[in-house]
Amino acid sequence: MTINSNITIDALEAAFWAALDLQSADRGRSITAFDRSVAATILDAGRQAMQDRASDHAMYRVVSAPTGSGKSSFAFGLIAALVETQTDASAVFLCQTIDQSEETYRELVKLIGAERLAIWTGAHDRSRTDEWSMANYGFVPLARFSKDDLDAYPVIIATHALYKGVDGAKAQTFRGVPRTLTIIDERPDEVALFDIDQGDVRKVRDWIMREFGEESAAFIAVTDLDRYLEAVWNAPRTGMGSYKALKLSSQSWFNSVEADFLGRNDEVEEVVRNVIGFARALATGYAFMSRFDSPKGGCFVGYRLAMPVVPGTVLLDATSDIDGVTPLVSWRSQVPSPKVSFDNLTVTLLAPPRLGKGRGRNIKDITRSAKTAEPYAAWIKETVIARTEPGESVLVIAHKALFDHRYLPGNDSFGDDAVVWQGRKVAFSHWGTGIGSNRWKHATSVFLFGEFYAPRRVFVGQYHGLVDQPASTSALASIRGPRTNHKHFKALEEGHLLRWMKQLAMRGNARNISEEGVCGRQRLFITTDFDRFLRHRANLFPGAELVIDPSVMGGETKARGAEAIAALLLSTDDDLLTSVQVMERTGVDLGKHGARLMASPALQVAMRDAGWSFNPGRGRGNTSNFARLG
Repeated sequence: MTINSNITIDALEAAFWAALDLQSADRGRSITAFDRSVAATILDAGRQAMQDRASDHAMYRVVSAPTGSGKSSFAFGLIAALVETQTDASAVFLCQTIDQSEETYRELVKLIGAERLAIWTGAHDRSRTDEWSMANYGFVPLARFSKDDLDAYPVIIATHALYKGVDGAKAQTFRGVPRTLTIIDERPDEVALFDIDQGDVRKVRDWIMREFGEESAAFIAVTDLDRYLEAVWNAPRTGMGSYKALKLSSQSWFNSVEADFLGRNDEVEEVVRNVIGFARALATGYAFMSRFDSPKGGCFVGYRLAMPVVPGTVLLDATSDIDGVTPLVSWRSQVPSPKVSFDNLTVTLLAPPRLGKGRGRNIKDITRSAKTAEPYAAWIKETVIARTEPGESVLVIAHKALFDHRYLPGNDSFGDDAVVWQGRKVAFSHWGTGIGSNRWKHATSVFLFGEFYAPRRVFVGQYHGLVDQPASTSALASIRGPRTNHKHFKALEEGHLLRWMKQLAMRGNARNISEEGVCGRQRLFITTDFDRFLRHRANLFPGAELVIDPSVMGGETKARGAEAIAALLLSTDDDLLTSVQVMERTGVDLGKHGARLMASPALQVAMRDAGWSFNPGRGRGNTSNFARLG
C-alpha cells in the first residue's frame, strides 16, 4: 500500500518507530504499552492526513489522546519519519505559544538536524537580539529566521497566530508547494470574532482621521459604518428576536489591500483590527446584532473562519472529543484514541459562598467591589488551606479580575517566588490561559474556582463561523432571549466550559500517566455547575472518585431541588432514604414534586451511577423512598 508514489506505509512505519527509539534513548525512559497505543494513533492519523493531501481532501484528522500522553512527542517522530522516507516531503508544526515553539524546536532538531528545520515567532525573528528576546520572552532562542526563510525548509515550526495572520501563507508551502503534513498542537481559535460597539467605531474613526486624514477613503468608509450602525441601533425593535442578521456590502475601502493589512497586522491596535474585521464580515453578511434586554441597542458581532482547513492536517487536542465542534462541521474526523483511567483522581464538588443578592452572585459583580471580592478571595485561601496538607504543591485557577485587582497573588510557579500558605507552595493562574502547559505537573491538588463563561453571542458567532454561513441563513430571527437554548449554540457553550475544566484540571500530577494508562495521583476541587458536571462526568473523568461536599446540598443547589437530591444520593452511605429523610436533609418535598424531580437528567445520572432506585410509595401510608439496588 502507498500514500503516494514515493512513500510506502512500511517504510514510514519503520522510520517512525526508529525515531521514537531515539527519543526514548535521549530521555532515558522506555516506551510503555500505553505509549505505543498513543503512538500508533498518531501514526494512523498521519497516514490518513497524508492520504488526504494526496487526494486534495481538506480535513482535520483529530487525535484526542489524553493530556500528558505524549501526543506532541510522537508527532515529532512522525515528522522525522516523513522527511526521512521522502526527500521532497514537508511539514509544519503549529504551537499555541512562543515558549512551546522553542521547546518544539529543541526536540525536533535532535531528530532531523538543524539543516532541515526552521522556526519563526516574534522571539525567533532574525532581526531580534538575544538581549531583546531575554528581556521580552525570558529565554534566548536556539535559532533565528525570518518569515521569508520558511518556504525554503522542509520542516518548520510556527504559532497558531502566524498561521492565521496576514503572513500565514508563508508557513503553508515548501518551495512553493503545499506542505505534506500540517500538525496543530492544541485546538486553535478557528473562528475570528469581532465583537464591537459604536464607541469602538468612533475611536477608530478618530485614529484614521489622525493617520490618513478626513479626505481619505478610510475615513469616509468608517464614517459610513458609524452611520449604518447608529441607524440599526436606533431602529424600533420588531418582534421578540434577540439577534438580527446584518449586511452592508457598499464598503469598498474595507475590501482594499490596505484594510486587509491593517486588519490582520498584530502591530496595529486591537480595536482598529476589530472594527476593520467587523466591517469586512458585514460586507458578506457574516455579522449580526446581539440585542440588549431593552427596546433599543445591542452589541455588533462579525465573524469568519480564520484557521485554514487544508488537506494533510492533524489536530492534537485532548478535549476535542468533548468540545462540541466535531458534530457540527464536515471538516473534522475523530481518530479513535486511547483513553486514560482516572482511578487515581479524586474530584470534590464544592459550593462557593453566596455573596450579595441577585446579580451579586455573578463573578463580574463579585470582583467589581472590594466588599465582595475580598471575602471571596479570603474564602479561596481558607478553602485551599483546609483541603490540603503542608508540603503540598497546589495549583489555584480563578478569574483574571481577582489577580488584576490583587485580591489574589499573581505568582504562577513553584519556584523560589512561589507563594507559601501555611507550608503549602501555591501557584496561581486564571481562566483563559494555561492549556498545554506542563509547568505545574507536580501539583498534587488543583482547585478550579468558578468557570470560564463567555457571552452567548460568542457561541452564536462561533457556530456561524465554523459552518461558514452568513447570519441570514440561520434561525437567528426566531431566537428569543440572549440565553437561548438553541441546540447548536448550547453545544458549543457546554463544550467550551467542559474543555476548559478538563484542560486545566489536568495541569497537575494527573497528567503524569503510568505505564498502564492510569493518571497520576491528584485531588481536584471544583465549583462547577452541578447538573452539567453530572451529565458529562463519564466523559470528563471516567473512573475518578467523586466526593460531594455538604455545602453542595444547600444554597443554589437546594433551590433547584433535583440537584440537591442527586448530591445526597452520591454522598450518603445509607442504603435507604425515605421521603421524610430526603426532606430533612435537602429541604425538598418528594410528595409535592416527585414526578417533576424524577425527570431531571442530573438526578437520573446520580441514581444510575450510585445504584439507586425510586419507589413512589403509592397508596395511603406508603411513603416514597430511594433504595440501593442489589
